[in-house]
Amino acid sequence: MNTRKILATGILAAASLVTTASAVTTVYISGSTAFRTAASNAITAVVGSTPVAVDSSVTLAAYQGANAQTWSNASYFVQTSWSGSAQGVQGVSNRVTARFLPAAATSNTAADPRNTSNPADTHIPDICFADCQQSSTNFTANSLATNSKVGVVTFIFAASNGFPTGQSMTKQAFEYTFTGLGYVPLSTYNGNATQADAAHSIVYATGRDPDSGTRITTLAEIGHGVANAVTQWHPVINGSHQVTSLATYPGTATINGYTYTSGTGESSGSTLRAFLTSTLTAASTGGLPNGEAGPSYFVTSLGMSDYPKVVTGAVFDTGLTGSDATGLPAVPLNFNGVPFSIANIENGSYTFWGYEYAGISTQSAASTYQSGAVNTFYTSLVSNIQGTATSSLSGNVKESDMQVTRGSDGGPITSKNL
Repeated sequence: MNTRKILATGILAAASLVTTASAVTTVYISGSTAFRTAASNAITAVVGSTPVAVDSSVTLAAYQGANAQTWSNASYFVQTSWSGSAQGVQGVSNRVTARFLPAAATSNTAADPRNTSNPADTHIPDICFADCQQSSTNFTANSLATNSKVGVVTFIFAASNGFPTGQSMTKQAFEYTFTGLGYVPLSTYNGNATQADAAHSIVYATGRDPDSGTRITTLAEIGHGVANAVTQWHPVINGSHQVTSLATYPGTATINGYTYTSGTGESSGSTLRAFLTSTLTAASTGGLPNGEAGPSYFVTSLGMSDYPKVVTGAVFDTGLTGSDATGLPAVPLNFNGVPFSIANIENGSYTFWGYEYAGISTQSAASTYQSGAVNTFYTSLVSNIQGTATSSLSGNVKESDMQVTRGSDGGPITSKNL
């Protein structure tokens, strides 16, 4: 080979190396809202910088609570859309598009892209996070290529401001509240039928839609059945954090092309936060269903990434905006008489938890997912979360810290030590 040809070959090789080195890894992620804080922190660690855009529900400083996020630098373009575990599994396994922030979005000026009336870029997600096993969803026809257990995701029942403290959620209380009319007397929880307000205060069920891993885990853990119907209520809330009207969610809804008939609800725990920090009286709503005088309350389940934002005081999170930024603290419920704590999760006495999974696709263009930059990103992301200490998982738990284990969503708990 002559010198000129050798030189030309060397130039082409160098150009190829430059192109490869400067290639941007593009990754789309969807799924669990309950685990988004831990997932978002891990994405930041892998990317090496914080997001450049979030939806307008939060500030950039509070990016972990956003419903949609964008990281962008010379090496990565990563977008998230957190709409629920089942929707994440559906998107990755069945290659169904999700709605992400417009690619040009910066700061927190863009409206929530998950709302079909707002601008969005649509993409098939590469990676999903789920609070439940794929078998607990309606999307099992196509298995995920890799479904890594990344940790333990934890939940709590909470009631709106003013609810009596020290109460407990049980299977019987849940079934009474979340079926039929979707509301019960306060005496269901405090057991005081002679108390002056017991005959006049109502507890309303509210919660997530069927795409939610929080809902799936709740229904599995309580023994209701993940596919069985519930009745939940939706409020309209004014600027003074007062509920001005109430209506039940539709019994049937089509979400991401799949029709559910088990009663719907909210697509994110971030919306439920505003419900719990508002007041509900007969005066503000123009009358409660049976003429009750109130005050009345909402009860729901939340992931521990959302729950701290509604209990820490008059200002729950300085990074939040709108109705989440101020309000009245919510009230935690015990679960079957046991209070939430990390220690009680780890020792198995508090059982309202499940495993968190990260999944990647087996479908067409599989090489994009199972080799190359996207798979490398996935592997780094999983490794980062698995290596994160419980104290940094926002109320969730590192799997190796658990003293107990379980084989299915809501299944029996057994000791690791026997």
